[in-house]
Amino acid sequence: MLNLIQENPSLAEYSTYLNLVESMHILTKGKRWNFIDDSRKADMAREKFKENIELWNQKLEEKSTTEEFYAYLSIAENCHFPFYLRDKQVIQKKQDFSSLLEIFPESLLIQFKLSLCPEEDIENLRSVLQQEPRYYEIHYFLGDHALKRRLLITAEKNYLECYKHIPESVPAVISLASVYFAFEELEQSLEFYEKAIALVPELREALLGKAICLSYLDRHEEAIEVCQEVLRLGGYLPGDTHYWLAWNQNEMERLDEAWKNVENSKEYLVGYSQVFSLAGVIAFKKKDTDIAEKNFLEALKLDFDNFEASYYLGKIYAAKQEWEKSGKYYESASLCQYRREKATERKITEIENSDFSEERKHKLISKKKFQLRKNVLTKATCFYNAAAGYFNAGKNEEALKLAEQALSHSVLKEKAEELIVQIKARK
Repeated sequence: MLNLIQENPSLAEYSTYLNLVESMHILTKGKRWNFIDDSRKADMAREKFKENIELWNQKLEEKSTTEEFYAYLSIAENCHFPFYLRDKQVIQKKQDFSSLLEIFPESLLIQFKLSLCPEEDIENLRSVLQQEPRYYEIHYFLGDHALKRRLLITAEKNYLECYKHIPESVPAVISLASVYFAFEELEQSLEFYEKAIALVPELREALLGKAICLSYLDRHEEAIEVCQEVLRLGGYLPGDTHYWLAWNQNEMERLDEAWKNVENSKEYLVGYSQVFSLAGVIAFKKKDTDIAEKNFLEALKLDFDNFEASYYLGKIYAAKQEWEKSGKYYESASLCQYRREKATERKITEIENSDFSEERKHKLISKKKFQLRKNVLTKATCFYNAAAGYFNAGKNEEALKLAEQALSHSVLKEKAEELIVQIKARK
């Protein structure tokens, strides 16, 4: 394009606007600086904009009311570079571009841009799509809107519609991978992460997503290899990557390596409860119970609903014969499992009421019911362990209440009955 302008003097005035367009980075999820090919190019573009900001903005202001193209470019400039414009005092406050709609009332392009910037307006996006169904990218933004509200089924429908017409859309592909992961359809999630990697081989978000899918599919060696590739590429996501390296190494009992990586992840993932609970599990396996205890306590400070932290603290204090503490943390763990159980029941109801195919419903509900059975057993086990802890601590009323809760599961029923007999005999 620049060569064409140079060869035709009559097009010279367009060089300013071409430079402005080239300075606007391509917005894409998962790539540092939100730029697909080269973050250095994005840096250079921003510097170029800062050098010419006053001249370019003046030219756009002069032209924005004359042609739709310049109006769109003016909105885009303010959307991409508001901080630079304010910093240079080119503009004093957030711009109001509603007047451009009055000048170009029939322009769907202007309506579309103003539906996204300076603030997202979902109803306006829907209106544009209704008037022109070929604005396929609008489905992506509608999907994002639904995903933020945890409306996964609606999000999936919109992302699929966008992907159907724009299969090279990296954000749509990544978002579909995320939705399938949320549904625990790991094979399908993995497929879409790999599609994203095919489009952008160094897309860290997609590589890490692939590693997480492989982790839950018990393909630990492959997951480790992908994590190591992300670290080799550098740039960003080091904390998450070290965490998943540690997670997989822990699963493979490579505890020394796992410990190094979970400690590395703490440097980046500040305030993440799951990092400390994983560190606690690794330390517990290494028989460093004091270090494990410290990490589990920190995990609970950050998130009281961290089941692993409460459960392992129950085990640690039982081993130390600090019975009341053991009972307290096992009881906390049982309540965590109760909340998980209720969340799983709500998810089953949501799937039952969805318009998924019967085959997909059956598959997802079967998986959830299996998880539910495990949750119920774990909850009952924690109730029993908590009752035993309180019993050994001489807290009979607390012990009896929790032992009766453990009766509800057939696996624990006999042991719970025996404990109840002992509690009542003591009374």
